[in-house]
Amino acid sequence: MTVRKYATSPEEEEQIKKRTFDLGGAPAANWIDAGCTTGVSEAIKGVGPFRRVEQTMWPTKLDNQLKDLSKHVGEANDVESLRRLLFK
Repeated sequence: MTVRKYATSPEEEEQIKKRTFDLGGAPAANWIDAGCTTGVSEAIKGVGPFRRVEQTMWPTKLDNQLKDLSKHVGEANDVESLRRLLFK
């Protein structure tokens, strides 16, 4: 698993929270990951650093979109790097 941290404004964070609430959770899908990915991509698309993200049901496609943005301010791939990232 990879965790990426993005710089967002309080207004952008509120917009993402509102969208998440309005979506009411992940849509039903045959695969849990696909429903979750659809909800996440729908909640963040077009907001702040996620302006170019498009909705997708595929986790790998969302991951590739997020990597291609090159706007993350940090990344973690293990517990120690996650600790460092969270306390930056």
